[in-house]
Amino acid sequence: MLGETDDGVLDPKEHRKLQKECPGMKLPGVVSCNVYRDTAKRLIFGDVELENYAALDRWENWVWSPEGREWSAKFRKTGKFLERIMLEKMD
Repeated sequence: MLGETDDGVLDPKEHRKLQKECPGMKLPGVVSCNVYRDTAKRLIFGDVELENYAALDRWENWVWSPEGREWSAKFRKTGKFLERIMLEKMD
């Protein structure tokens, strides 16, 4: 979840553009990715759907890799990181 930076930056359009370009979104097991904006609270939520726990392991390994950290820095320019929320979809 991202909110406004101390300078008032919150850029959902740039965040979505980066999401479409991000190599992590092309990892095996990534089913879909979406960006949601809460206009009342000026928040952005990124949603990455993964097909299983193996995909989650690959995702987390990529996020903490040098490439993943580089991309995280790009995403942080679109808003201030507030919280990571991980949800499990129940059938």
